[in-house]
Amino acid sequence: MVKGEKHSANGGEPSPAPSGVPNGLISLTDAGRDAGEFLLDRHNSVDLFLRLLGVEQSRFVETELIEHHVGAYTLVLIKQWVEFLRHHPDVLRRFQEFAEKCRQFN
Repeated sequence: MVKGEKHSANGGEPSPAPSGVPNGLISLTDAGRDAGEFLLDRHNSVDLFLRLLGVEQSRFVETELIEHHVGAYTLVLIKQWVEFLRHHPDVLRRFQEFAEKCRQFN
């Protein structure tokens, strides 16, 4: 079974409040929360897709590059592919074996 990794911009730690914010509290609007959830989901989806392809060393940089240019429909297809691999781990295993054989000849 393929499991996704979750990322956050600051490792899940609360961000320090900027000076001048009363009591050090910042609240997001519903729209801000929705936007943040979308951005994090997009990042995690692209990152998992690249991980399943076998991208290792440059994955974070490539995730950042792709996520800021990927179209909405392409993102849907990436998510569908990842979900397909979750339901068909044999396909992922066969791809990984194929990729390993290809690397041996390069």
